[in-house]
Amino acid sequence: MQALKLKEEVVRNPLIVSALVLLLAGCSTSPNNMRKSGPDEVHTSFKDAKQVALCIGGSWEDLAVVSSRETEKGYSVTGLLRGKLHYLADIDNHESGSQTKLYKFMSHSIGRDPFFGGAAECQ
Repeated sequence: MQALKLKEEVVRNPLIVSALVLLLAGCSTSPNNMRKSGPDEVHTSFKDAKQVALCIGGSWEDLAVVSSRETEKGYSVTGLLRGKLHYLADIDNHESGSQTKLYKFMSHSIGRDPFFGGAAECQ
């Protein structure tokens, strides 16, 4: 009976319900949501987008589950940790090479982030 009463109080309190929804929503994201907040790092390279994307994918493979797809302007590489999207690299072709935009979602590291370090070495 006590548990039922507590459950009813939680459901009736909109502040608690809102906090729970935000907490659950804050644990995952999509590439488009990551892009909306702007990149965490930007790099340019004389290499074309395909070369950079292949290199980034290879450097991230020991750290995460990696996927890549071709886009209209180049490539997009994602890194998943524990089944959730945490890293994104958008690599676009430009007239004299490529530009890489790196995004990070709720990941913390001590010192240089190994995902960003690996992507920087690929430029």
